[in-house]
Amino acid sequence: MNNNIQDKLNAIIKSKAKQNRTLANGVTEEELTEFKTVCLAELSDEIPEGYAQFLRLHNGMTIEGVFIYSTQRLPISGSSGKTLAFVEINQFSRDLEGMN
Repeated sequence: MNNNIQDKLNAIIKSKAKQNRTLANGVTEEELTEFKTVCLAELSDEIPEGYAQFLRLHNGMTIEGVFIYSTQRLPISGSSGKTLAFVEINQFSRDLEGMN
């Protein structure tokens, strides 16, 4: 992950901490391998390495209208909402495209 992105991520983490909120923990290598397998099977594509690097740190993020999809739907700290799952959202998007 490049330094600019890491700096922005650190600022987000500090901001959330002031609100007594946190970002989701990262995935394990086993979880990441399983997720990559599901992506290949369900979406016929591999995830970018930069996204995999982010998932190792935080399994998704929702902040100020920005969504970085998680490997599965997870509770959002300090909210009743849940994160958006990468495969689920991509399948939904593909279904919508097919309706045109």
